[in-house]
Amino acid sequence: MQFKDQSMRYVFEIMPAISHTFFKPYLDKINMDGDLTISELRSIMILLFNDELPMSSVSAKVDLEKGSFTSVAKKLIKRGYIVKIPSQEDGRISILKLTDMGKEFAIKNRKEHIEFMKEQLNVLSEEKGKMLLNSAEVMYDLLMELQEKKNRNK
Repeated sequence: MQFKDQSMRYVFEIMPAISHTFFKPYLDKINMDGDLTISELRSIMILLFNDELPMSSVSAKVDLEKGSFTSVAKKLIKRGYIVKIPSQEDGRISILKLTDMGKEFAIKNRKEHIEFMKEQLNVLSEEKGKMLLNSAEVMYDLLMELQEKKNRNK
């Protein structure tokens, strides 16, 4: 497979482009007092979609080092959005889970965020909007496949 410089540029620039299109403006819209960061919002939504996860898995999905993610988790615990419980299998592992208040916030937020994303996509034709969402799904599936294969070969 040939890998061009342009391809490398796309890989480096896609995350900020996604963030500045779908997350940062949404956060600015709902976050009137500025008390929620993108990492905190993403953590809450990741836990909504995954029920409960080890803290290291949430930090990886948010793309923060474990040490940096600890402050995110502490803020969300302090605000009552999540709880941290020791793993039944391994007490060294901390499991993060949404509280009832966190679930309520996340469910409300999911609906509002979907509407916001639709508004963002409305500037594109319906065909291009579908293409963007389908491309995101394909990219996600392929990246998960790459990670699985990489983890199997360790």
